[in-house]
Amino acid sequence: MESARQLAAAGDPSSLSAAVAEAREVSSGNRAAQREIQQWATQAQTLEDRPYLDRAEQFARNGDVASLQAAIAEASRIAEGRALHADAQRQIRTWTGQIQRLQDQPYLAQARQLAEAGDLAGAIATAEQIQSGRALYNDAQADIRNWRNQTEGQTQLRDAYRAAELGTANSLASAIQLADRVSTDSNARAEADRMINAWSQAMLQIAQTQAQSDDLAGAIATANTIPPRTEAYAAAQLQIQSWQNEINTTTVPQ
Repeated sequence: MESARQLAAAGDPSSLSAAVAEAREVSSGNRAAQREIQQWATQAQTLEDRPYLDRAEQFARNGDVASLQAAIAEASRIAEGRALHADAQRQIRTWTGQIQRLQDQPYLAQARQLAEAGDLAGAIATAEQIQSGRALYNDAQADIRNWRNQTEGQTQLRDAYRAAELGTANSLASAIQLADRVSTDSNARAEADRMINAWSQAMLQIAQTQAQSDDLAGAIATANTIPPRTEAYAAAQLQIQSWQNEINTTTVPQ
């Protein structure tokens, strides 16, 4: 082992490799010797492979796709099982992510521009070009979910408007139900809430008109369809109580 140590003391890759080879012949399974052998092998591999990683890092500093690809190719020369393999693989993953961002960022930027212009279908189709496993995939999917919520909310609100067109108590109640399905994440939700309150007020007016025509039972039935959490609900409940008291008064035996 002493001869191997003398070789290793030179510190260059050839001497370290020679020390490893000689020590393996005479170590006879000695644990301390095995540790030295492993240390020398690691040193030799590090010295041999460090230039690949240094060149790769130098290429990557340019930051463009071609340079990053060159960096990956250079770092990939460090084989599995070598001392710097794990470091090389970490860098390769980083550079691969950078390449994917450079390649896919234009799709995401274009998709967001389309969404801002109101073309949600186009935005979704554009963002869907970013494939699973890519660096910007999760960002793209988050935007797509948001845009689909917007699209669905707008469709639900259009359906609610169509349902309300008849202007009857039943059609207004249906319109409220449809509008209330709009997601709270949708930018159509504020309009949906505004229309829900407007339609609930319209239903209350219908009930009041029925009451003025002496159709108190019909007025109560209409007012009872006004959903909770609408602006007209509390007033509707008070009116129902008043109309019910009026019915009870008129039906009391003399």
